Order: sequence, then structure tokens, then C-alpha cells
Amino acid sequence: MPDDPDAWLLTVARNRQRDRWKSAAERTSVPLDDKYDAPALSERPDRRLELLLVCAHPAVAEAGVPLMLNTVLGLTAERIGAAFLIPKATMAARLTRAKKRIRTDGIRFEVPDGAVTSERLGPVLEAVYGAYSIEWPTPPRERHALLLGLAGTITEAAPAVAEAHGLAALLYLSSARLPARVDEDGRYVPLPQQDPRRWDGDLIAAGHRHLRAAHALGTVGRFQLEAAIGAVHCARPAGGEPNWAHLRRLYDALLGLAPTRGAAVARAAVLAETDGAAPALAALDAIEGVDRLQSAWALRAHLLRRRASPRRVRRSPRRSR
Repeated sequence: MPDDPDAWLLTVARNRQRDRWKSAAERTSVPLDDKYDAPALSERPDRRLELLLVCAHPAVAEAGVPLMLNTVLGLTAERIGAAFLIPKATMAARLTRAKKRIRTDGIRFEVPDGAVTSERLGPVLEAVYGAYSIEWPTPPRERHALLLGLAGTITEAAPAVAEAHGLAALLYLSSARLPARVDEDGRYVPLPQQDPRRWDGDLIAAGHRHLRAAHALGTVGRFQLEAAIGAVHCARPAGGEPNWAHLRRLYDALLGLAPTRGAAVARAAVLAETDGAAPALAALDAIEGVDRLQSAWALRAHLLRRRASPRRVRRSPRRSR
């Protein structure tokens, strides 16, 4: 620690500014003229989206989503592996092989044409969704803004893709509930106990706009269904309950279209509200490979407590994430 931190910071800032003034970029550039330069800049695609599309190249399809999460969205192999329920070393090896293939095969860093872009957009949406899910519920403010902005950029680049709007709607509606997720003492507040008056109305309205845009395109996908689930929760009045029957139908449709362990666990939670704890426990027991899902263990404990069962909750010897 410097003896005088303020003086140290000022010295570093002054030296950095001096270096910038001496740089070639500063000496050989001129200020932008809005009259001539702004239109051209507005037509350029977002560089992050361009890099994501490169990482979605068919040659690295096996590791495309983890590669995007790592190289473009800045997540470590450890965090990506935990999300995919894969050991860190295994995920790191996959990323290394994918990067080596890009280098050896000479895959060019360029924006593909429209036809190829539509084929690559699915993995890109999965990557943005994955980054948001991994960093939920406490992403740094700048990371949160980056991911929401990137979702909006994708809808602008692909306005006729329903799932692009579905992803944007999902992220907006989920983010709208963040202000109520912890109380004044920093303790977690479960969704059914949150005060809807603390939710962000502007984000909810933006989510609804994207849901309507997706619906108008006439196709249904996973992200639209998840966004619709979020919309049902956001429609809950203060002191009331969401439409559990509607949520169950949406989860049934989601599992029929995109069966995932996370969605199956969430459906079991909804089933507890419509049919009771015992059927929900049976549904939870029928899900394979959830021993490392923290949400499954939390739901099991909740259901056993509701059923007032003397049976103890047993954990797998492997560490739950």
C-alpha cells in the first residue's frame, strides 16, 4: 500500500494519459464527424455478436457454446464445467481442442452471410442464456447490462427470429425480479414471497414487447416458453399467488419441447402447488442425474418439510453445486 494512495493514483492516471497522448492512435486520428461518420458506425454489427457467430462455426460445433462462454463472454473453464456438470479438467481440454482447431483449420474471423447466420444463431442464443444463468442471481452491474444489451443487439440483427425475441423477453422478465430477491439484511427471498411492487416495471414491459414480437412470428421455442413462465410469475399481484395451473401447462410444454433437468425440477415445484407434496416428490425422484443440482436438494428438503415426513434427506457423497 503506498504511503499516499491519493498521490499514487493521480501519478498513475497522469502517466497513463501522457502515454495515450504519445500513442500513434492519438496522433494519427481525428474526432468523428457526426454528419459523415455516425451513419456508418450505426450500420456496423456488434463486435461481440460477430465473435459469437465465429465461435458457432460448424467445425467446432461440439464445443461451440462453451467456447463462446469462455472466449467472448469471459467465463472460466471451472464455472462453465460446473454449469454443464462436467469436471473442470474435461471442460478445459474441450476448450483447448476447439481453439486449436480454429487455428489449424484457419477459420476466419468474419461475419457469415445471412443464410449461415441463421444456422449459427441457435448456439449463440444458448451461450448468452448460459452466461446469464451462470451469473444469476448476482451478476456485477456492468455484466448484467452487457448481457441484456447483447440480447437486444441480437434481436436487432435477427428481428424475424422468434427465439431471439424469446431470449430477450426471458432475460428482461428475470432481471425485473432482481430488486426483490434479497431483503434489507441481504437474505434470500423466495419468489412466492417477493413483493411484486419492488419488481422493475420497465423491464417487465420490455419483456412483454419481445414476447408479443415472438408470438407474431408464429413459431414457438424454448426461450419463449421460459419467458412466458416468467410473465406468469410477474403477473402475480401483491399478496396473491401466480396461476399455478397455467404454469404447469407451460412447464409440460417446455419439457415436451426441450427436456432439461432444471425444467423438470421446476415443474416438480409447481406440481407441489397443484397436486401436493407427495406427487411432487415422486416427480422429483423420477428425474435422472440431479444429484449435483442444488435446486433439486433444496426442493426435496422443502417438500419433505411440507409433507412433515420423518424421513431424512440423504445427500450424495459428491459435492452438490
